[in-house]
Amino acid sequence: MKKLIIAVMCLFFISACKPEKNDFIKNGENIVKEKLNNPDDAKFNAEYFKYGDNAAYVCGDVTYKKNNDGTSYRNKFYVYVEIIDGKLTSNGSAVLIKEDDKAFLEVYKTLCR
Repeated sequence: MKKLIIAVMCLFFISACKPEKNDFIKNGENIVKEKLNNPDDAKFNAEYFKYGDNAAYVCGDVTYKKNNDGTSYRNKFYVYVEIIDGKLTSNGSAVLIKEDDKAFLEVYKTLCR
């Protein structure tokens, strides 16, 4: 019985240290917001694609306003994030992709599958 309790406790502590899906997505969205003029207006539709236990690409669409003129823009984005012990430890630059940028759209398709 003692071994079972120890095993359960070890599993609990190990699982508590691994980042959750929402940790990746929230941190990725915050990195994208840093590139926007009006980050509070940004609306996200994001997913993540895991690369190992602590790393992922956060990908999706963001709708935002560049200026206060009311015009909304929508772009695909991706950003690399690494989370250890629940904290963002490393990230790449957020990439906002224009519809006509075929090269970055291909990268998006490769990373965000």
